[in-house]
Formats: sequence, C-alpha cells, structure tokens
Amino acid sequence: CGVLAARLAQGDPLSGALRAAGIAAALACTRPGAQDAMPDWAEVQASLTPA
Repeated sequence: CGVLAARLAQGDPLSGALRAAGIAAALACTRPGAQDAMPDWAEVQASLTPA
C-alpha cells in the first residue's frame, strides 16, 4: 500500500514506518476490494494513537 515508503520518505524511523505500514495493511484486509480497501492516512493515524 506504499505506507512504508511514504513514511520513510517523510523521515519516520524504520520502526515507526513499519508499524504504520502494518496497521494500514491490517485495515485493508478488513474490507473488500483492492484500491477501495486502502485506508486513508487519518484512519491509520487514529490506529497509531494509543487509546
């Protein structure tokens, strides 16, 4: 989904970029389709924020 590359390009450390990419992939797996299943950054960011 490109989140890993995008976060690394933004200057995130590898550990943070991998975490964001994993969350984006997990969110995408919960929806049908390909491109339509991709979460937007706000959804990923909401999952990155501790409850």
